[in-house]
Amino acid sequence: MQSKKHSVTVVGAGVSFLIGASALAQDAGDLWVVGFSSSNAVLFDGVTGAPTGIVASGGGLSGAHSVTVGPDANLYVTSFNNGRVIRFDGQTGAFIDRFVWNDPAVPGNETGGLVSPADVVFDGGFMYVASLGNDRVLRYNGATGAFIDVFVWDDPATGAIDESGGLDETEFLNFAPNGMLYIASGGTDEVLRFDGSTGAFIDKLVFDDPGTVPDESAGLNNPHGFAFGPGGDLFISSFLTNQVLRFDGTTGLPVSAFVPVSAGAVRPHDTAFDADGNLYVASFNSNDVRKFAPDGTPLGVFASGAGLNLASGMAFVPPAPCPADLAEPFGVLDFSDVVAFLTAFGSMDPAADLAPPVGVFDFSDVVAFLGSFGAGCP
Repeated sequence: MQSKKHSVTVVGAGVSFLIGASALAQDAGDLWVVGFSSSNAVLFDGVTGAPTGIVASGGGLSGAHSVTVGPDANLYVTSFNNGRVIRFDGQTGAFIDRFVWNDPAVPGNETGGLVSPADVVFDGGFMYVASLGNDRVLRYNGATGAFIDVFVWDDPATGAIDESGGLDETEFLNFAPNGMLYIASGGTDEVLRFDGSTGAFIDKLVFDDPGTVPDESAGLNNPHGFAFGPGGDLFISSFLTNQVLRFDGTTGLPVSAFVPVSAGAVRPHDTAFDADGNLYVASFNSNDVRKFAPDGTPLGVFASGAGLNLASGMAFVPPAPCPADLAEPFGVLDFSDVVAFLTAFGSMDPAADLAPPVGVFDFSDVVAFLGSFGAGCP
């Protein structure tokens, strides 16, 4: 990606230097893929698709259903068969802890009733987990894993009112740019929307109205993983029809079979986009990840091997934070970032402590800032 630059001379903190504003390069990183049968997470090179040799497993992981890179850059893998969320080191794949689990030595159920966890998403300091086995979404402290509440469920005490909107088999989750929580309801072949703050049911975005023809869901059958495309449309894996269907992100109406049956994805289980708009599909029964161009052209098998068995979930490693991007507008390096650095440096704020020795604010921190700024990051 080319960047626009303009030069600015800044004098401050005893240092004079020449800078240029530039747009940050936000290339997608490597790709984590989990195997349901192999109960592991395998890291593949984001450019070539070759295995990197880094594999996360153990810690009681059984039936890896999804993988999420958390705000701490570590991996959170849903352990479908025993109701846990396992955390692994995002750099090495080493087991860290059982982030959510029911310790038999502790009275009560620390998970809040988690059954067959299918997916994890972080938002606003919370962690939300799809509890497929009892048609719920549970909310936890995003830093500690402590159970907070049942965020989405059908309260039996309210009788005929179904607060979950008919949710059946809570599959994958996504928070949309509009703040709503989208949920794939695997048992009803629908995508439901909920208030992202309260968990209140809003509507069914993708569904088949029995009173109208044709089928507004385009034959969606057992939806699993889904992703928002670059233009805001929704790309949903239709597990039992071997397709990825595209729907209008605003109306929920079908647009196309973006990945048709002929493309060769066998039981598509999850979807993800890279920074260039290419779509990746976890092909469950063929134990691999298929890649498709932005126009839907099949680009073949992208990743496979390294012991991966029944590819069920994916997550790109996000770009590393840019130490020079200290002020709004984030994603652009300009004069405001320089001012923010000088201010932090002058007040000995940790944001300006960019180089060793840690806790000492000296010329090495200025050099580190200039290096990141001049390179346009990462």
